[in-house]
Amino acid sequence: MKTFKNLLEQLPQWQFKGNAYTLMLADENILELKEKSFRTGATFQWQNETYRIVSSGFWMPKLKIENSAKEEVLSVQTNLWRTSSDIQFAGGNTYRVVIKNNTLVNIIYQKQDGTEVFHYRLDTKKWTPQVVYKLGDINIPDYELFMLFILGVFTIKDIAKENVASSVVITASA
Repeated sequence: MKTFKNLLEQLPQWQFKGNAYTLMLADENILELKEKSFRTGATFQWQNETYRIVSSGFWMPKLKIENSAKEEVLSVQTNLWRTSSDIQFAGGNTYRVVIKNNTLVNIIYQKQDGTEVFHYRLDTKKWTPQVVYKLGDINIPDYELFMLFILGVFTIKDIAKENVASSVVITASA
């Protein structure tokens, strides 16, 4: 059985067009995330299930992903300064996302012990902005890896749109 981890190891690319974000492997469309707005969230389908990303709150915003039965799959609670967030899966596993904005933004998804699972970052190549992701220790449950990866692109999409030309591609880096 092909897992999401196996898929990521083949280094697919995200392509942004309008309010649709498509995960592509070669010419194959793997997944499409459709954004309504940051406040009303986005939807995506995976393995015959439709999911919705919902945002709420202002000072300490909270994101959650719900399945089609409106059951919460995961929740993300952001700290007041928006430099880190705690991610809680319905099954009990927790992760952390740390946002570093030194010269260019870097969004790091970690296990509770601080081990990096992957990160998305704004980068420049020959003075041209681009968004890249890099895999770390992806030995976590496949479903959680998938949800974190989706959450990552939802988090960095606005930064990508703001800094990169109208059609955006997110690639893997070495």
